[in-house]
Amino acid sequence: MNKPPLTDVPAHIPTELHSAFRRDYARTAAVPGHAPYRVGDSVQLHGYAGHLGHPEDHAATGFRGWVAGSIGATILTGITTTGRPWAEPWGGLHPDGLPVDIWDHCACCRHLRLPLLRAHYAALARTPTQLDLFAQARP
Repeated sequence: MNKPPLTDVPAHIPTELHSAFRRDYARTAAVPGHAPYRVGDSVQLHGYAGHLGHPEDHAATGFRGWVAGSIGATILTGITTTGRPWAEPWGGLHPDGLPVDIWDHCACCRHLRLPLLRAHYAALARTPTQLDLFAQARP
């Protein structure tokens, strides 16, 4: 698939990552029309510690980044917020900025999830149990 040359890097990508974005854009094909993301879209891949493979692999660590192109019909490519290139099937990517799921056990959102879990369990501790309600009903 032919794609037009990149005239401008999307404005939301930091200036220090423009060259990495241009390099990834230049070496890949255009994003197919059926893909849910377009060039410059912010995406996230959740990483899980139990992933078999290299411990520094994106599937184990997760990442946030931007779409720059594609390889074939279902694999999107781009750069992470740290400038590392990535290539992942678009079905595993999520739009960046979604609320954190406190019940998901991904490695990348742990620092965001822990305060939410603590607040959730603190609220549960303040909720009366059935035995507490029986004690209140007795004269």
